[in-house]
Amino acid sequence: ADKTSRHWVRDFMEVRQTFQPGEGWTYVNENTYCVSAMISKLTGMSVTDYLKPRLYEPLGITSYQWERDHTGVETGGWGLYLRTEDLAKIALCCLNDGVYDGKQIIPKEWLDLACSDLTSGIPDSPMYGYGYFIWGCDTPDTVRFDGMFSQLAYIYKEYDAVVVLTNNEIIEDK
Repeated sequence: ADKTSRHWVRDFMEVRQTFQPGEGWTYVNENTYCVSAMISKLTGMSVTDYLKPRLYEPLGITSYQWERDHTGVETGGWGLYLRTEDLAKIALCCLNDGVYDGKQIIPKEWLDLACSDLTSGIPDSPMYGYGYFIWGCDTPDTVRFDGMFSQLAYIYKEYDAVVVLTNNEIIEDK
C-alpha cells in the first residue's frame, strides 16, 4: 500500500482480494493497521492510550512509542518502539498465561487463541502457524513475536523461558 496516501483505510478496502477467505494466506501489514484503526474508532482513543492502563502500566513499561499515520492512528503491524526489557516483560506475561507479578494482565482465553494456529488447513499458510499477530515456531509449545528489523521475542512454554532479541538488521539487495 502507498504510505504517502492520506486514506489508508479506504485504500485498504479498495484493494482487490487475491483469493476468497480460506482459500489462501498472505501476511499483510495493512491488516494490523486496520485493527489499530478499528480499536481507535471503537474506543475513541489511540491504541497507545487504550493499552497504557491495561498493559504498559501493569507491566511497569514507561518508555514506548508507536509510529502513526497522518490522522494519529498507530500503524499496528510495525513501528512500535519498546526497550528490550519491556518486550521481555510482555513475553513473560504471555509465558505465564497472562499473569505478571501475581496479577492477570492479559486474559488467558485471548492468549490461548492468539498463540494457536488459526491458519491451519489454509493453502500457503505459515508452516508453523499464526494466531492473533503471534507466529508459531518449529519447536513444540513455542511462539514468537516477530518485529521489523529482527525485533523478536520467543516464548518457550516447555522450558519456562523467553528469549528476546532487539536488533536493527537491514538486509541490502546486492
